[in-house]
Amino acid sequence: MKDLKHIQEKLRAFYYSTLVPVNLIENGKSIYSLPENIYYLDTLIKDAYHLENLLTVSMAGEFSQVKSYYYRNHFEECFILLHVEGYTHIIAGPFLNEKIYEGYINSLIRLNKLPIKIKGKLIPYYENLLVLDTNRCYYCGKLLESLFGHLVAPDYAAEHTESRLSISDEYFAEMVKNRESLFHHPPYFLEQELLSKIKSGNLKETMLVLTEINSLKRTRLSKEPLRSVKNSLICSVTLFTRAAIEGGVMPEAAFTLSDAIILEIEDMNNMPQLMQYEYAAAEQYVKIVQDLSKSKYSNVIQQAISYIYKNLTGKLTLKEIAAAIYVHPNYLSTLFKKEVGSNLPDYIMKTRIDESKYYIRYTNTNISDIAIFYQFCNQSYFTQAFKRVVGLTPNQYRMKYNQQNE
Repeated sequence: MKDLKHIQEKLRAFYYSTLVPVNLIENGKSIYSLPENIYYLDTLIKDAYHLENLLTVSMAGEFSQVKSYYYRNHFEECFILLHVEGYTHIIAGPFLNEKIYEGYINSLIRLNKLPIKIKGKLIPYYENLLVLDTNRCYYCGKLLESLFGHLVAPDYAAEHTESRLSISDEYFAEMVKNRESLFHHPPYFLEQELLSKIKSGNLKETMLVLTEINSLKRTRLSKEPLRSVKNSLICSVTLFTRAAIEGGVMPEAAFTLSDAIILEIEDMNNMPQLMQYEYAAAEQYVKIVQDLSKSKYSNVIQQAISYIYKNLTGKLTLKEIAAAIYVHPNYLSTLFKKEVGSNLPDYIMKTRIDESKYYIRYTNTNISDIAIFYQFCNQSYFTQAFKRVVGLTPNQYRMKYNQQNE
């Protein structure tokens, strides 16, 4: 690389001014970073992403040589990405746009079916990430452009710089302040659009947005192409499941569909078939959301159930749930018993037990850790409640299926 020493000096100026970790990448490998060892989430969550995957993030899968790009992944980590020259890139981050609390970490573990024991590592990881609001993030990107703009290839700069940079910084800053979504790279924005369409049960719009997303370059999640597509589709199914649940679908129904679809994905070995199956999977999620519109539950109860699911590993009280959906606690309690057929505390306990089955059946997680994760006061109480609902103790349930993963 030309003038590496000069580039390193500029990176030091950026890092010590912003405190945002920064990594200089050449041919997909880190050649200089500040701090010397940057911790990424893939050190804790296997295959969460790889450094080279971040280099594929842009409007059309290729980096602009004059603009930095903002990227926020599904784990709420944020990055600023800049193409310097040739096969050289700068990755600034990870950082956060807002502080991550324990409730989010619990949800991340549940929705991605991660080992419960990883929580002890995720909490300090997120606590140590720098938090930048949208404006500071924007100006960090502009600072990188200012520091490294002189490295843009002359021909490219002559052709594109005027059209790309003619709009004033003040205009961009105001747009960022008022519509943060415009600052996200298009794939992220489109993903949010897709999940919104699934959540609302709009099949036509879901298919249109998914087609637009698939016209872009798909992130590589494995060195083996078929495995990469499968991993990508499984990630999509996780997001579809979350959208359906937020749309009011019962968690058990959403996860049952998820398990069936993932099994189908794993059985496929034909690339075109896999690519087409994503549309079929999305359609199935839209249809279960549409079926919900015919549900016997009122809108109030659907909102309550959705809130319970999203906060299942936190402290849940009647007063808190009622406040979240803007109804009186007494009204919610009476209506819930009438429509669901059980009182609210019993429903919460049963839902927690139903979801805990995954960790009992498929992992080696200690029963006591599972009990604490799902807000049971101790293992003894969890065991009693589990047996009352399932008919077996947690250990008996685990032995029955004998399907344990690391």
